[in-house]
Amino acid sequence: MRLEVDVVRATAAEVRARALRGPAEAGTLVTVVDRISPATEAGLFDALDRALGFPDWFGRNWDALDECFADYFVLEDGGLGSAYGGRDGIDARRVVLVFQDGAALLANGGGLARGLADTLRHTLSSNAGQRAADLRAVFRLAPDEPEHTAERLRALLGVGSDGDLGGDGDLGGDGDLGGDGDVDPGVDGGPAPEE
Repeated sequence: MRLEVDVVRATAAEVRARALRGPAEAGTLVTVVDRISPATEAGLFDALDRALGFPDWFGRNWDALDECFADYFVLEDGGLGSAYGGRDGIDARRVVLVFQDGAALLANGGGLARGLADTLRHTLSSNAGQRAADLRAVFRLAPDEPEHTAERLRALLGVGSDGDLGGDGDLGGDGDLGGDGDVDPGVDGGPAPEE
């Protein structure tokens, strides 16, 4: 599993169009996490549940999110998400998860951004050595948001301007969703998914 994180300032329509245009190659799933409302843990968990269709047993807390993420990205015979059991998986090797409301993660002193970053890091380490989908998490800020807001979000997510996650490897961070459909090299948490 590889992980890449980007913080971009653009309109929702621009991010959605670029995300859908860029990774249009087979095996890539673009999922949009729309509004996080209220800007609380419960609001974030609800938004992720709506976007990813977590199982009924999702407990709407950080531990449950960690478990659901780890299971979701494992590529079982049935595909993405089939590790939940009792349902068909999705035929995808890469996931682009677009958070349309990145500024909401700055609420409550940035605890949502830190919690989400910790959960993504743990998902990466939990899936090391397993055949798991790559993840590109894109956090959108409105184009009129000041650069210091983007810098604060990058810092809370643990991603420097150079994309470094503090010793765990390169996470991208160039702010470009690209148009070539490639997932940029990210943290190598295990063997690359089979092509």
